[in-house]
Amino acid sequence: MSILDVLGQPGLCTSLEVAETLGMSLERVEAQLAYYERLGYIQKVPLTTGCGKACGHCRGCGLQKAEKQTPAYWERVK
Repeated sequence: MSILDVLGQPGLCTSLEVAETLGMSLERVEAQLAYYERLGYIQKVPLTTGCGKACGHCRGCGLQKAEKQTPAYWERVK
C-alpha cells in the first residue's frame, strides 16, 4: 500500500495517521506529501474547529486549547 492508496480511501488523514498506517517515519511521509501536493495528486483540507478565539463556547475550543496548531488533513484529488 502507498501513500496515495491510503489517501484514496474514504475520509481524511493526517500525516501521522498515514505514517502509522504504512509504518513509515513522519518525516518521510511529510516529504512525500509535499512532493505529491506539488504534482497535484493530493491537497490539504482546511478544517475549522471553531471560531478561532478559544472562547469555550464552540465545539472546537477544546481542540484549540489542547493543541498548539491544528493538524493538516490530506485527501487525494479525484
